[in-house]
Order: sequence, then structure tokens, then C-alpha cells
Amino acid sequence: MKIELSARAQGDIRSIAAYTRKTYSLNQADRYIDALYQMMKKIADQPGLGDVRPDIPMTCKAISCNRHVIVYTVRNNTVYVVRVLHDQFDFKKHDL
Repeated sequence: MKIELSARAQGDIRSIAAYTRKTYSLNQADRYIDALYQMMKKIADQPGLGDVRPDIPMTCKAISCNRHVIVYTVRNNTVYVVRVLHDQFDFKKHDL
């Protein structure tokens, strides 16, 4: 399966990278973002990995990666990443 990121997911990743770079280091930011992309590749290989949650749309699944949650849906042989949000966010308040 291929992976496609929404504009919001791309923005989420940019924000995560900027925060991690500023707070920790460039090296840590690179490792963290790489872990997110590795999880997305794993989802593409096994799209059933995620869980349905009551705080996200029923058409989506979510899977944790470190302190973030990748929210995605599968359409026509594509894993569509909707958002990448911190695990302590109130998902109902974010546009999914």
C-alpha cells in the first residue's frame, strides 16, 4: 500500500519536528520523525494494526508511536494519514 499524508498531518509533523529540535536537539528530532515514518510504513504493510476509538471518526483508526498518535484511514490501497497528534490532546477538539 502507498502512504498519503493530509495537509494537516504534514503540518503536524513539521510542528513536532520543530518543537523536538528546539526543545531537545536536531538529532533527537530526526530520530523521532523517522520513528513516525517507520510506523506509517508498518501501517501500510499491516493496515489492520490500528484501533477504532470513540474519540475519532468511525472511518478512522489510530495507533500510538512514542507520545503521538497517528490517525489514519485506508482507501483504495492507500493509507491516508489524517493527523498526527500528541497522545494527551483531546481528539474531539481537533478537526479530523
